[in-house]
Amino acid sequence: MIAGLIDDLGRAYQGVGRAAEAMACFRQAAELDSDYAPARHHLGLLLYDRQPGEALRLWERTVQLDPAFAIAWRNLAVAWSRQDGGVERATQALEKAVSLDSSDALYLFELDQLYEFARAPLEKRLALFEKHRATAENRDDAMSRVVTLLTLAGREEEAIQVMEKRHFHLWEGGARFNVQDAWTDAHLLRGHRRMAAKDYEGALRDYRAAVEFPENLEVTRGYRGSRLPEAYYHAGLAAEAAGRRAEAEALWKESAGALLGPSSSA
Repeated sequence: MIAGLIDDLGRAYQGVGRAAEAMACFRQAAELDSDYAPARHHLGLLLYDRQPGEALRLWERTVQLDPAFAIAWRNLAVAWSRQDGGVERATQALEKAVSLDSSDALYLFELDQLYEFARAPLEKRLALFEKHRATAENRDDAMSRVVTLLTLAGREEEAIQVMEKRHFHLWEGGARFNVQDAWTDAHLLRGHRRMAAKDYEGALRDYRAAVEFPENLEVTRGYRGSRLPEAYYHAGLAAEAAGRRAEAEALWKESAGALLGPSSSA
């Protein structure tokens, strides 16, 4: 009881930026009750940046005292993932965190990152999000993984539906995910399927749409470095197959121009 109150005081100090007082409270709480896990977890959070080894020891002790402490398992996963050969242990820790608390979409996003690094089967990665789809919907970065995996699995129609309906916010960890490529990949794939089915008009629409991004994705098409050359090359093939040679040549010309970029000469 007293340890918990002191731990709460430490969190209050931490919340207003008084780290030294917070650490003193967490240490005191841990000393007063050797079985009190939260104080060790909170102290580890404050120490991790400068003393990662000590923080890791504290989190390991935390889950020994309280094996159901989901966030401590997640933090162990972060620490272990940064150690040589630590990805397997990190993955197991995050899987444990998800099993204890499946309501945090961040866990799903980070676990799939580890699965990707370990080259886990696509089916395993997609199954994670299908099992916890409602949770994944709470974060844009998690849903960016969903649309990418759906596209890789050949389920581009589902991926496109998600991207058409959901507003992805770049301010929510924009550097952590990329729906621009997912949008392009999904439309190119659907365009290829329509070409194979001789639906040339449908394929042409998809190839054009591949580099025309809706506002809800909060991305723009850059001139250099974009995938317009790829998309317009295929659009030209679709136009040619539809019997519109002049349109095809115009698309190929734009494709080449985008590939080379504007001239810097006068």
